[in-house]
Amino acid sequence: MKNSWDSAVVVVMDEKDRARENKAKSEFQIRFKRALTQCVRRGFSVEECFGVIWEETLEIIDVSDETQSELYPQLIDWAKQWGH
Repeated sequence: MKNSWDSAVVVVMDEKDRARENKAKSEFQIRFKRALTQCVRRGFSVEECFGVIWEETLEIIDVSDETQSELYPQLIDWAKQWGH
């Protein structure tokens, strides 16, 4: 029989993990947008900067594959709207 304490610990850890991932997601978005903005202000196009900045941001802020799959289309849409 499974102890209810064990279940409670798993739920708390899941909530902590989700909170940590949400914080990382937010930090990723902020850093990415700031870097892309700076790159474009230096005379590069959004297309030239996007992939490089994506990779550089991933090196700094570790986010899960699931979060990456959420962020990528969101940031593409943002870059299209912002860049035009």
